[in-house]
Amino acid sequence: MHLQYQRVKPMKLRFEVEAKIATFLFFIVALSTNAQRYGNEWINFQQTYFKIPVAQKGLYRISTNELRQAGVPVSTLNPTSIQLFFRGKEQAIFIQGESDNRLDEGDYLEFYGEGNDGTQDSLLYLPHSAQPHKLYNLYSDTTAYFLTWRLDGQAGKRMGFYQENPTPTLTPEPYHREDLLVSNIASYNYTGMSEGLMYPLGSPSGAQNSFYDYGEGWTGPEISINKRNQRRFALENPVRTAFQPQLELHLMGRD
Repeated sequence: MHLQYQRVKPMKLRFEVEAKIATFLFFIVALSTNAQRYGNEWINFQQTYFKIPVAQKGLYRISTNELRQAGVPVSTLNPTSIQLFFRGKEQAIFIQGESDNRLDEGDYLEFYGEGNDGTQDSLLYLPHSAQPHKLYNLYSDTTAYFLTWRLDGQAGKRMGFYQENPTPTLTPEPYHREDLLVSNIASYNYTGMSEGLMYPLGSPSGAQNSFYDYGEGWTGPEISINKRNQRRFALENPVRTAFQPQLELHLMGRD
């Protein structure tokens, strides 16, 4: 099986300023926020971090030379200590050639990455359930992974290995189910009028919310009695005797 790898360029990033600010704020509000979490607990402010932008779902490979060009000290770094974080959680990675505790020219780092989605956008909506979906980000399709290395001599998280001998007696499955996702991002729409809902509801004038409202976000082209939109779906090799296809739509209407 041939795998297609994508290339990314790490960019050096430091959290020194954030560390000082967090320490300063800690002394100010320590009495009232002992149990509060800020979301940056995953950062070790003694370590150096490299930001890796990712816009598409896929497998990514970074060579030793690319790490060197980004500023990673590959000549002195033990690759077993390398870590990769995404949205505050350490990701499992694979490093070719790390067993000898050094990064040689033929070595490389691989990881599975995904582009940005609307998961974090839900915080902009009140209530959070007002968000139409989490499939597409309101602002950018690019997210960030952060590469660093431990300073305590411990190893980073790695991908597991699975190997099984071929079993010729197994019967192949006759079919499989498949999901086809079509994201409509032709225009940006607001609920009600173009400027958003007016409150109290039903009033011709009033106040608007500063947060995101029901139905607000990216949608497809407008559909009306004079504007029709046709969408075709390509179903490759359908199995007509198994089950009927199911269609799910997200619609936002105006009056």
